[in-house]
Amino acid sequence: MAGGDKDFFEKEYMTKMVKAREVGHRSDGLRICVGEALVNELAHCRLFMVGAGAIGCELLKNYAMCGVGVGKDTKDRKGGAIFVTDPDIIENSNLNR
Repeated sequence: MAGGDKDFFEKEYMTKMVKAREVGHRSDGLRICVGEALVNELAHCRLFMVGAGAIGCELLKNYAMCGVGVGKDTKDRKGGAIFVTDPDIIENSNLNR
């Protein structure tokens, strides 16, 4: 990588295009890709999910990895949350799956 390319990435792309900065958090990679504003929106998102079967379980994992619903309450904004409901009954024969 040439010196000019690195300068462009750090000075132009990071600060002006995506308006992101590394803060030493696990979400730094996502923050660089989508920007600070979207990461904050995901954190303060409130989500209600019906069903936590095979697909729902995978979605919940992905939401957790993206930081969905982890935002804290502030004086001007309600914190994020994920609410899950699943009406299924666990059967003994399904415990091995």
